[in-house]
Amino acid sequence: MTTDRRKSQTGSTLVELLVVMVILSVLAATAIPFAQTASQRRAEIALQDTLRVTRQGIDAFHADWVAGRFSASDRGVSDNGYPVTLEALVAGMKVTDAEGGTSLRRYLRRLPENPFAGSGAPIDAH
Repeated sequence: MTTDRRKSQTGSTLVELLVVMVILSVLAATAIPFAQTASQRRAEIALQDTLRVTRQGIDAFHADWVAGRFSASDRGVSDNGYPVTLEALVAGMKVTDAEGGTSLRRYLRRLPENPFAGSGAPIDAH
């Protein structure tokens, strides 16, 4: 009679629940490093993109200096024609065009963000 009563009862035993918990914890323990690696990789890609855009801005700034569109005596320009700070790339320079007119040319839209600092912290240029 006791065997009939056990067959009619449904549910999980404590051992079955423990086995499921162990399986879930092993899966979670293996998934966390993969998620951390993926997050690190995304930050590295964002940093590479930021560095590429910043380098393009610096190169364009220097090319304008070499072309004589502004002089080294202008504020924000070093003696060798590169920007003194990243803020100079954002503020822009008054450049002279081929017709002799001047216009403001900005080399970066905003200060680049450091993806490893979180919450949009700018890259420390100093």
